[in-house]
Amino acid sequence: MEQPVDRPLIRKFIAGACSDAEQLAVNRFLELPEGEALFNEVLKEQWEEAADFQPDNTLLSQWKKQLYDRIDNKQEADNTDTGVQRKINYFTRYAAIWIVAILGIGGYAAYQLKYNKPAEQHVVELVEESNPYGQRSSFLLSDSTRVYLGAGSKLSFSKNFLRKQRIVKLVGEAYFEVTKNPKRPFVIYTGSVRTTVLGTSFKINAFQGKPLMVAVTTGKVRVDHLLNNQQSQSLAVLTPGRMLTYDQGNVLEAGISISDTEKWKNGLLVFKAAPLKELTAEIGRWYNVSIAINRKSLSEIPVSVTLDANVPINKLLDALSLVGNFKYRLK
Repeated sequence: MEQPVDRPLIRKFIAGACSDAEQLAVNRFLELPEGEALFNEVLKEQWEEAADFQPDNTLLSQWKKQLYDRIDNKQEADNTDTGVQRKINYFTRYAAIWIVAILGIGGYAAYQLKYNKPAEQHVVELVEESNPYGQRSSFLLSDSTRVYLGAGSKLSFSKNFLRKQRIVKLVGEAYFEVTKNPKRPFVIYTGSVRTTVLGTSFKINAFQGKPLMVAVTTGKVRVDHLLNNQQSQSLAVLTPGRMLTYDQGNVLEAGISISDTEKWKNGLLVFKAAPLKELTAEIGRWYNVSIAINRKSLSEIPVSVTLDANVPINKLLDALSLVGNFKYRLK
């Protein structure tokens, strides 16, 4: 199986650090329209990352010669190959020219340095905030974004956000109050879905095996589905009072109450005509208890109620039993 081509491999290719097999995979990928598009994106990223890089003249000349020698030697070796292969090599040669002209060799030089660093310097220190069932938390990220993390949920991120983007990974549910920074989008990965914002407030529910939901209370949020070929499919651009539900390829967008959504971060659970089994699952997670419904017919009873998850479990169940017209017992 041929190695898949992604951003890290293209960066490695630009730095001249690819193996023969990797270089062949990149050459073939560059023949495709999506390959050329991704290559151009990486070049643009190199430009931004190399803006402050200033190598000395000797090192600059050495790297420039290595870059052109690598492309020229590759072209000569393939002179007898097919027209398609020659086309790829010409494209690669022009790519080298673009790198020198557009990046001023900075991106190439920076990645020469990268691939000559000891392996331990590539380690990105990750931070993980997690809550077991029955526990919630609120904390600030280094950019002053406030996160309200739900029970049974986990948020992972680098200790220092990346230069271009603020990236986190969420499993479970959380409410975000994102500090605005137009130059550094805030990106949340939840499985195969990516949510991108600049500065806004919104809630995400992304438990494994459950539909993903994104609800916006302020600002604007873009939600994309990540595809296998390094591309993405736009699912929606959400504005305040809108919610997206994504379940196994199906997308549903609907209106929501902003005030009800904001109540969640303060421990208030708002349900509107929700099945009783949905309520008990949520309560079980928030209180770390197992709730069994003995009569299956009760599972689908629609319930509309606002529950205060800051009170003891027995008081909460007392209120719920009155609304749902059922009895319960604690074991």
